[in-house]
Amino acid sequence: MKFLYDGKGEPRTFLEGQYLYDMSGHPVGFLDATHVHRLSDGGYVGELYQDMVVDTYTSSPGTAPSPGSPGRAPPADNPGGRGTFDYGYPCRMDGLFG
Repeated sequence: MKFLYDGKGEPRTFLEGQYLYDMSGHPVGFLDATHVHRLSDGGYVGELYQDMVVDTYTSSPGTAPSPGSPGRAPPADNPGGRGTFDYGYPCRMDGLFG
């Protein structure tokens, strides 16, 4: 399990295999290489970079076919904030939840 953080350093999702889950264990997204897509409609959100989903200013690959829902995962124990960290790219984490 890998925790992914927003721009404020708060854990928002965790990664298991190719799927991203909210902290309650609901699947919200999936990875296609480093491209992050919403599970609901396959819409492109951003790139997985270190421990964030960010806009790296590359061209958008568009939508991707959903690999199907993996079902719920057990809720994650909150690891606590890691503090603000700026990788030089804007955070796009909220795009998973819209």
